[in-house]
Amino acid sequence: MNKINVIKLTKNWHITHDPYSDLFQAYDIMVFNDSKRDFIEKKGKDIRVYINKKTSLPFFLEITNVYERLGVDIDNLVKLDILKLIEPYLNKYGRP
Repeated sequence: MNKINVIKLTKNWHITHDPYSDLFQAYDIMVFNDSKRDFIEKKGKDIRVYINKKTSLPFFLEITNVYERLGVDIDNLVKLDILKLIEPYLNKYGRP
């Protein structure tokens, strides 16, 4: 299976992190437009990914306890560094 080109896929994604709950989300704005029947949800421990059924590409990634999982303070990183950190998760869970 080919790896997802995360940098190309996520260049327009929004990234949010709530330091109080340590909830991290990275998503394409389409997450607000799609109906639940238009995507597949995949879950792992502390991870949730939505995959578009038509394109078979992920458009939403959520990591709970992100500091524990990644071991870095997300709020002190630039977007490109964050995308490199989440790349393995999108490649592991980001396929139907």
